[in-house]
Amino acid sequence: MISREDMETLEHCKALSKRGEGPSCVVVYDSHDSYTVEANGPIKDVTFIIEYTGHDDYIKNRECYDCDNMMTFLLASGTPKSLIICAGKHGNIARFINGINSHTQEGLQLGDPCKLGITTKNRNSIQKGS
Repeated sequence: MISREDMETLEHCKALSKRGEGPSCVVVYDSHDSYTVEANGPIKDVTFIIEYTGHDDYIKNRECYDCDNMMTFLLASGTPKSLIICAGKHGNIARFINGINSHTQEGLQLGDPCKLGITTKNRNSIQKGS
């Protein structure tokens, strides 16, 4: 059963998605972590943040790829079967989001365009500057 507050958040996220909008986030430079995404205002828990877009590929195919715009989205016990999304030139600010836990469904075709939804997961809102 979803609470009234969570239902309002879900409906708000659906409306933002239909308009092609999302919560207010900015890309900032950090001397320790390089570029990262930061909240530009409060974001409620269980809020859709952004889609990470790109093409999926096996990690082993990108081992010598000199770029940091890839996200591991399926880490298998055997490295050859682990998958990444490579944002390349078709990515968005989601390429600067790092250190998240992500989940995916089976049935992806290797090399096809791929989208991964990134949402908040904890039970606390994200505050500005987080």
